[in-house]
Amino acid sequence: MFDNELYIKTFSKLKASEDTFVEVMKMTTESKLSVNELDKLDTDFDQQAPRRTIKRGAVIAAAVVMTLTLATTVLARGEEIITYLGNNVWGMAVSEGYPVKGYALARETGEFLAIDWVVDGETIGIHKGYMFGTDITDGKYTLQNIAFGNGEMILIKPGDTNGFSLKAGENISIYAELNTSPRYADNAGELTEVGYYIDGEVYEAFTGKLASGGVVFSIVAPCDGEFMIFLKNCCAGLQNYAEISVY
Repeated sequence: MFDNELYIKTFSKLKASEDTFVEVMKMTTESKLSVNELDKLDTDFDQQAPRRTIKRGAVIAAAVVMTLTLATTVLARGEEIITYLGNNVWGMAVSEGYPVKGYALARETGEFLAIDWVVDGETIGIHKGYMFGTDITDGKYTLQNIAFGNGEMILIKPGDTNGFSLKAGENISIYAELNTSPRYADNAGELTEVGYYIDGEVYEAFTGKLASGGVVFSIVAPCDGEFMIFLKNCCAGLQNYAEISVY
C-alpha cells in the first residue's frame, strides 16, 4: 500500500496497527495545535494523579499529533522521520515527572550507550541505553532504586567487564521488582522488554506487563560470549525499580 517500506517496518516494530499508520500518514505538516494548546495539554496531564486514570490510547494519540506538529520540517525530508518517530512517538506528549523519592534517574547515574535499532538489516533509529557495572553481593549483581523513562533501557554487567561470560546453553536469571505505587504505575501493569546485548546488538527475550512484586526471568545463552542484560521501558512515563538483579 505504501511506497516507503521503512515507514511500515518502523510502525510494525512500534506495534502500531495499520489503521494508526494510515492516520499518521494522512496528517500534513500543517500545525495541529497551537503552542498554548500544547502547553495546556502537558499541564493538564501533569496535574492528574494517579497516572492510571489517564486513558493510554488518548495519550498515544496525543503523542502522535504532537510529534508530527513539532516535526514539521522532518516530515518533508523522507527517512529522517524514521529516527524521529522511532525515538519519540510514544513518549512525546507525556511529562515523565520525577522518580520515586530515594530513586535515581538512570540517565543521571549510568553510562550512556547508543545502540543501533535495526529492523530487517536496516538501521531505523537508536536505543537509548544506560550502562551499569555492578559488584557481586550474595551471589547477585544488583542495581537498586533506579528509574528510567519511555524508550530508555538499562544494561547491567559485572564491574568493568564487557558483560557476563556465558557458554552456549548456559542460563542466566534476572530478578525485577517494579515499584507500582499508584502515582507511578498503571494498575494493569507496566509494559517492559527484557533481553540481552551482545556484539553490538540487542535481543528481546520477553515483552509484557510487569505488575507488583518481584518477577524472575531466565535467559539461555544462544552462543559463547559476553552478555549484558537489559530492561527497556515501553510505557509512557517513568518506571521505578526497587531492585534489578542478575545472577
